[in-house]
Amino acid sequence: MNLALSERTGAYQGEGYERVLVHACLALAYLAQGSLDDVFVEVRRANRLLEGEERLYEKEYAAGGLGHFVSALAYELLGRPDEAYIDYRRMEAKGVGTELAGRALVRLASKLRFEEDLGRWEELYGPDLERPEGSASVVLVAGRGLAPQKQERTLTLPTPDGLVQWSVPTFVSRWQGEGSLVLRSAGQGPGVRASTVEDVAQVAEENLEDRIGWLAARSAVRAGLKLALTHELERKYDLLGRIAGDVLTLVTERADLRSWLTLPASWSAARLFVEPGEHELVVEVEGGESRSLGRFQLEPGETMIVLARTLRGRVHAHAIGGLALRAMEGTPAAAPRGEPPESGRP
Repeated sequence: MNLALSERTGAYQGEGYERVLVHACLALAYLAQGSLDDVFVEVRRANRLLEGEERLYEKEYAAGGLGHFVSALAYELLGRPDEAYIDYRRMEAKGVGTELAGRALVRLASKLRFEEDLGRWEELYGPDLERPEGSASVVLVAGRGLAPQKQERTLTLPTPDGLVQWSVPTFVSRWQGEGSLVLRSAGQGPGVRASTVEDVAQVAEENLEDRIGWLAARSAVRAGLKLALTHELERKYDLLGRIAGDVLTLVTERADLRSWLTLPASWSAARLFVEPGEHELVVEVEGGESRSLGRFQLEPGETMIVLARTLRGRVHAHAIGGLALRAMEGTPAAAPRGEPPESGRP
């Protein structure tokens, strides 16, 4: 009965891509907590949902990169590079975060002595980069901008029997105004530019295009039902019935504009290898704000994670791991260094 009135009347379950990202974001949260087993549970759920969407619409979305990257990172923290290699290969095959995944494939293929694969990856992405002996690494995962917002497209036609109205949603991009995101250690070169591992805006628009025919058909069915109701009201109550039926159509036939409004337009990631020791870490938007996280002591082989969010050129970041030596003015100090990965903390 609810759907006979409007798409908006039912409980909002979230679009397919939104449900996928709920689990990918939960995986990222578990990674930040050091609950690595939970990371894999959420990534598997995200992958199953994505595969279901792809079967339903008979297409492959350039999606799932955030989940695969978080999973690969968790496997590396657990000392299981062979498992991480599989996730990076999935990213490369899907064309998501290709530059980041390609460099990781070269690095891990060399480490795992996958000679045949190594030759292929080096041909595509170049030889492995030199890294300091016992290097530590800083991993940046950042949500950038805001996902597109739904607006309504409505067509209203007068007929001899009453008004007919169709309403469907469409996505409208929200201004981002941001350059690329860069992670660097102050005074030690230009740093690394983040790669887009999940283009949320593109996937959202493609997913809506795949559903728009079904949404339009449902709107047409409702229009027919309301037109029949208007005709019956007019037969019983004359002009007042006709007016009541037309008002019901105008008021109730609306597109469902609900969506995850705080979702980023994209997710980006970068990995910076540095010498063990003290580093002042900086996250900056090219052409926008530069944000210093403070100085940290990094031990050999340690992995530090930086979670960031950018909006309109502003950077909001939080560091996890490392030993905070001095936070910059106005920047909260990071949490103390956690336990080693073997005990379940990154």
